[in-house]
Amino acid sequence: MSDISIPLSSRAMDAQLPAIVDHTATPDGPLGLWATIAWGAAGIGALYLTYLLPIILGAIAGSPVAMPVLYLPVDHMAVAAIVMAALWFNRQPLRQYLTMLPLRWGGVARYIGLGLAAFVAFSVLLTVLEALRGIGVQVAPTPAPTPPKVVIDTAMILSLAAYWLVLVVAAPIAEEMLFRGLLYRGLEAKFGAFATIMITSVLFGMVHYLGFGWPRAVATGCLGLLFGVIRWRTGNTTAAMVTHAAINVAAASFGTAMVLLAAWIS
Repeated sequence: MSDISIPLSSRAMDAQLPAIVDHTATPDGPLGLWATIAWGAAGIGALYLTYLLPIILGAIAGSPVAMPVLYLPVDHMAVAAIVMAALWFNRQPLRQYLTMLPLRWGGVARYIGLGLAAFVAFSVLLTVLEALRGIGVQVAPTPAPTPPKVVIDTAMILSLAAYWLVLVVAAPIAEEMLFRGLLYRGLEAKFGAFATIMITSVLFGMVHYLGFGWPRAVATGCLGLLFGVIRWRTGNTTAAMVTHAAINVAAASFGTAMVLLAAWIS
């Protein structure tokens, strides 16, 4: 999957342009509606793997189960594996079915810029929604908590590395494979592009509700709308991946800066 956003030379890309149009539909057509729903539900469930696994194991064992610290994006790895398994069982070519097509450098730069602009809009929208959620909520005054001391040690460095791996690599690839790839192809054949963009955007927002609340779900759903429109306009899931990755690079940079600032203040 590491070569999905590496552009071809201009000559090679020009030679492929007619094929790109033809490859938006595979000879056998997309997966059926129920197959798409079943595999899509499995992929969405996999996004909650590290959250659900301790609960399931604790229920089996009859007591809480402590999970080891994992620095690999196992949730997103499972999502990608499910999407690949769905296409393998149905004998569909991966990149062709998901329309993971190459981009020229100019296209990469364009979608990076779009992603950075979208991050600013997302931040503003999230701030407004969080403010609206707080209107009318009466909170009893409590003493200000003592901020935890942040130390840049080996564990913190590994955590930051895992944070970047999840946000910048795993999430854009796996989530776009699922939402703008597998689900989009199967749902579009039944409901059309507009309804499919709306459905996948709502689902995309909902999977970000747990642990964040409805403001994050709504704001992320709006990003899903953007990714869906990009997928529809370009016929290329890679373009949505690049935009998604650019947004997450900005988010990861901000989060890392906050950690380093906290460590410096500590």
